[in-house]
Amino acid sequence: MTGVSTLDRLARLAGIEEGWWDFFGHWRVVPAETKQVFLAAMGLPAGDEAQARATLFALEARPWRRWLEPVLVVEERSAPPAIQLTLPAEFDPQPFRWRIDEELGIVHEGSFRPAELGVYEERILDGALLRRRALLLPALPPAGYHRLTVVGPDGRTASQDLIVAPSRAYRPPGLDHPPGLW
Repeated sequence: MTGVSTLDRLARLAGIEEGWWDFFGHWRVVPAETKQVFLAAMGLPAGDEAQARATLFALEARPWRRWLEPVLVVEERSAPPAIQLTLPAEFDPQPFRWRIDEELGIVHEGSFRPAELGVYEERILDGALLRRRALLLPALPPAGYHRLTVVGPDGRTASQDLIVAPSRAYRPPGLDHPPGLW
């Protein structure tokens, strides 16, 4: 792998576009030096190949180091979401608890053992086998901002903001009838 491809992968993962169409319809590629400056501004050092590789590894490993992603957004009328849960394999037979605190104060609770959940991805990181699983919630809370908390057998917790968005935004009645609203 060349330094450019490592840098390109890192830039893509950080959300930096590969290029843009200019006013005259010409495709302009973002130069490597510009990507390095943007990445540095984001706190992602990539000044040389070794730095870029280390930063890329750290960025790709980040989601594997936490049990839950920080936020999940779902549409109100969808099926209950499968919560992505990443746990060390050593926890497979142990009991876990989950809890959803709804925006209006209603609480839902349940329990599971990771071994009961299907594995859809695995990775070894820092010598530990990690398994990514899907925790299926029994129901979807109403539209609003809610908090999902998972509690492990050792008392360790992880939380995720669960945002349930309405399937469509509010539309004032005057917009649907001529002459409409200004």
